[in-house]
Amino acid sequence: MLPLNVGIMTVIALGSVCMREHFHTERYIFPVGYEVTRRYLSTINPSVEVVYHCTILDGGDGPKFQIVPADTPERPVIAGTATGAWSSMR
Repeated sequence: MLPLNVGIMTVIALGSVCMREHFHTERYIFPVGYEVTRRYLSTINPSVEVVYHCTILDGGDGPKFQIVPADTPERPVIAGTATGAWSSMR
């Protein structure tokens, strides 16, 4: 069943629900190991689209959101929120 294309994203793994504090809210669940890919403009060459691999990691005291661009895999971005991770992509 996986990978599964959902809109602009491809779900690679659903991850595991963690019942610890900060891994869920009233509105969201942040499953550890959840992985998706999506295409977006490169931060190196903005005229080219690349694949971004996004993963929710276990940060111990809460989830960490990792984004790895295909054109610069040696420079992953990790932040405490998904918005923070995407905001750092420049």
